[in-house]
Amino acid sequence: MNPKLSINHDNVSLLKETIELLKSISIEIYTHQSMLFNADTPGAHVRHIIEHYELFLEGLSTGHINYDLRKRNLKLSSDPKIAIKQVEEIIGQIKILSPENLSLLIDIKMDTGNVCDAVNTSVGRELQFLWSHHVHHNAIIRMIIESSGEAVIKNYGVAASTIKYQQTKNQCAH
Repeated sequence: MNPKLSINHDNVSLLKETIELLKSISIEIYTHQSMLFNADTPGAHVRHIIEHYELFLEGLSTGHINYDLRKRNLKLSSDPKIAIKQVEEIIGQIKILSPENLSLLIDIKMDTGNVCDAVNTSVGRELQFLWSHHVHHNAIIRMIIESSGEAVIKNYGVAASTIKYQQTKNQCAH
């Protein structure tokens, strides 16, 4: 497996896209509370994304991940510069994961309502989860920002499969 074409690369690309968005918006937009989205802010969603990655990275050293143990560091949701710095640190740690690391098994524990059991998964599968989770929250961030009247980077919060589908659909239309 070519590490440049691994799930690491896709997560790093998505994290870099988040940095680009954060550099392009004001603190007012980053902390804008949208009444359409339960008074959430783009910053609250960025914090949520970051804290999932942090718990994943911590879990690599312990062999156990519990995404419910987020620290909820409010500085990440109120200051985009702090968030950018943390995302850059996460990128550095994800970049160095080897193809061998991706196949390692790891326990994950998550409260799903009635159950809070640990299950086995792999590092690569958790990176797929993080990527999907990140795209989902980017879509919400996009809606919050656009609801405030601001524009967002093209395809921000759009899944790769959707982009590919739209490109294929557009090619056939000519």
